[in-house]
Amino acid sequence: MTAARPEAGTAGIGAIVLAAGRSSRMGRLKPLLPFGPDTVLAHVVGELRAAGIDDPRVVVGHHADETMLACAALGVRPVLNPDWDRGMFSSIRAGIASLPVDLAGTLLLPVDVPLVRASTFAAILA
Repeated sequence: MTAARPEAGTAGIGAIVLAAGRSSRMGRLKPLLPFGPDTVLAHVVGELRAAGIDDPRVVVGHHADETMLACAALGVRPVLNPDWDRGMFSSIRAGIASLPVDLAGTLLLPVDVPLVRASTFAAILA
């Protein structure tokens, strides 16, 4: 017997947005780049919320203060990764450690992939 998968929007699914990197190739902080009428971070968080993920976590590191201010404006929980310079896996670990242990699953998205739509997240969770 397999456990039923939770529906999108239930408390059983978490989301982690990876936004701790240096953005060295870009030269500017990716989460705060303009994206349409919003920033990249605001757009990604909006798509997750539209898919029913009420409490996405945003892992911050490089220029954490700036990204944390953006998180506060969006009503999103930032997760500080003090080891952000050790690579993306350290941010994944920090994000997972911030989530409740009883989640059925977690969506994981780098902040610099803003074109994933709410409908795609919902399809993954279906």
